[in-house]
Amino acid sequence: AAGPAALPASDAGASLADLRGRAAGVPLQLIHLVPTLKPRPAEDVVTMREHFIWLRTHEMAARLMSCGPVEPDAPLAPGIWGGGMGVAAVSRETAQAMAAAEPSGLMGYRTLRVEPWRMDYGLAAPIARALTTLDGLMPVA
Repeated sequence: AAGPAALPASDAGASLADLRGRAAGVPLQLIHLVPTLKPRPAEDVVTMREHFIWLRTHEMAARLMSCGPVEPDAPLAPGIWGGGMGVAAVSRETAQAMAAAEPSGLMGYRTLRVEPWRMDYGLAAPIARALTTLDGLMPVA
């Protein structure tokens, strides 16, 4: 079966019907890492290391597509961790389990919340589709 007609490099002039025909509709989860007012004491050298282990473990398991910092509106007080945003190619339940196990959240330096999101367009959409398919085949660790 033939797919939708190819669109020009710029979709600025594409009709809504053309865009809907190309939509990938990949269900993803946004994981918001929101700073709290609890400062991380200087003697806590473990939480950051454990956060990066959490991050890399989920990236290597093809569950976490991206996770990065979110710039604050104003400078943060000493010891306050900044915010972040993760994009997870997993079910909502898996994303909630991931968020519940994130070390900075467990220590109270951040609160984590999961929000469903759909990725329809762009280069990352086919990658996200492949990762969500892979996640459906792999047991949750």
